[in-house]
Amino acid sequence: GTGFNRALVGERVMGLATFDSAPEKLREMLLQLEPGTARSTVQTNLDTALVNLKEQRQFYEDSLNQFIVARRDALPARLKADDVMAPRVDEAKSKNYVVCTMLLPAVGKVTSKEAGGVARLRLAQTAVSLERFRAANNHYPDSLNELAPKFLAAVPSDPFDGQPLRYRKSVEGYLLYSVGPDLKDDSGARKPGSDDLSFVVVKPPKP
Repeated sequence: GTGFNRALVGERVMGLATFDSAPEKLREMLLQLEPGTARSTVQTNLDTALVNLKEQRQFYEDSLNQFIVARRDALPARLKADDVMAPRVDEAKSKNYVVCTMLLPAVGKVTSKEAGGVARLRLAQTAVSLERFRAANNHYPDSLNELAPKFLAAVPSDPFDGQPLRYRKSVEGYLLYSVGPDLKDDSGARKPGSDDLSFVVVKPPKP
């Protein structure tokens, strides 16, 4: 999580710089938002948005600090950090903190996206190890445990639930997958309503 934490610190710095902008520049930035609810809110409450900037700035900084602290746990416990932002956004809306309402939602699902990236990396690393095993033994293993320690130091865990990555050997290939952001095991299915992250080999490549 170090890279993501550094990015969040950068996000906090840029966000605070937004509040420190000259009022006219900030007004111009707000009016250039994409059409939608946020733009409508800004147009209706623009004067208010520019009056309480000091309070908004403090609210924004406190929100980012809370989020960064909540990310100290390792995955999958770190996923709970994403739950910090939703109530902060709701509170910002209730206080008419327009700039906070504009900036904070983008941070809301950062940890889930991070876990998705970690899952894809671990799937790729495991797939490479499976091919190394097949090259040495002319078949895929019955279990990922057979990869360790020669082809893989240890069986990677799923960053979404902490369990080992799921693996099922088929007639010629295999299915390897993570349960994905909804934390629901859909058996690696690629279908609407499933967000399992899967890697499938139907037929192995020729040597």
